[in-house]
Amino acid sequence: DDGGEDCAYRFCYWENGTSNVMFTDWAGKLRVWDIAAARINDLKLETTYTFVLELKNKNGSNQGGSPAQFTTPAPLMLSCSAGGVITPGVGKQFHPSGTVIEVQAAPATNCEFIAWIGTAVNNGNVDAPGATTTNVLVTGSQVLKAVFRSTLDTIYVDDDTPNDPNEDGTAANPYDSIQE
Repeated sequence: DDGGEDCAYRFCYWENGTSNVMFTDWAGKLRVWDIAAARINDLKLETTYTFVLELKNKNGSNQGGSPAQFTTPAPLMLSCSAGGVITPGVGKQFHPSGTVIEVQAAPATNCEFIAWIGTAVNNGNVDAPGATTTNVLVTGSQVLKAVFRSTLDTIYVDDDTPNDPNEDGTAANPYDSIQE
C-alpha cells in the first residue's frame, strides 16, 4: 500500500547455494524513491549473495523489490620491502575479480627497485614483474610485494684517494681505507 506513509525497511540476504537466510535490523523511514542502505559486516570475501529489500508500514510487511545479487570483492594485499614506496599504497585493496589496476614502485634515495613478487606474479597476473610501473589483473585473493635493495650494499675502498672530503663508500667517492 503506497499511501505515502513512511516505511521501515530491512534487507533479507543469503549466500548463494545455501538456505541460511539472514536479516539486517529494521531501520529508517523510507518513502517512495528513497534509497535504502545498511552496513553488513559478516559477509565472506569472494562470495555471491542475494539481497531482497523488505518494507513494513502500519499494514504489515512485504517484499520491496526484485532480488539483487552482489559478489563481494577479492582482496589484493600490497606491500613493499624497505627502500621504497608503492602506489596505490601498502595494505588491502578490494577490487572485483577481473579488474586491472596499475601499481607503481618508487625507490628511495640510494635504493633500487628489484621486482614485484607474490601470488599475483606466480599466477601470471602481473604484466611486467621487473618494471616499476605495471598492471595487475585481480583474479581472487592475491599478494603483491615490491622488493627494493640498497645501492650502498657494496662499499668501495681505494687507497689512491686519501682524505677525500666527499668520501661516502660509493664508486665515485670511495673510502681510502676500511678503518677510518
